[in-house]
Amino acid sequence: MAAPTGWPAEVPDPGVGDWEIRAVAWLFDQCPADYRGYDALRRHPVVLAHVAKASLTAAVDAAESGMRTVRHDLRGLVPPETVDEAVAAYEHERHRLRSASVAADLIWRALRGERWAARL
Repeated sequence: MAAPTGWPAEVPDPGVGDWEIRAVAWLFDQCPADYRGYDALRRHPVVLAHVAKASLTAAVDAAESGMRTVRHDLRGLVPPETVDEAVAAYEHERHRLRSASVAADLIWRALRGERWAARL
């Protein structure tokens, strides 16, 4: 089976060897550390994928909210170049989180049985 565009590089293609074990590790890496303490998430990868998708969606929203307010909220508190650095950090994180969100959705779909054909 081929992995679709957006599949995380750290996870083997669906159906290859230990792809689910690696997918679970990757999904946990995308979530808050405390999520590792929930038995249901460790025992049921599809539940973990669902929770990871929701967590990443919320993180994207938080980064976008921060981008909207950071200039106003930090004005006068730190030098302008520091505000610019904060904006750049938000932009970088938003991009990273969006990519992770797409990847988590693909893992979710693969865990539910969806497969993709290799493109020629």
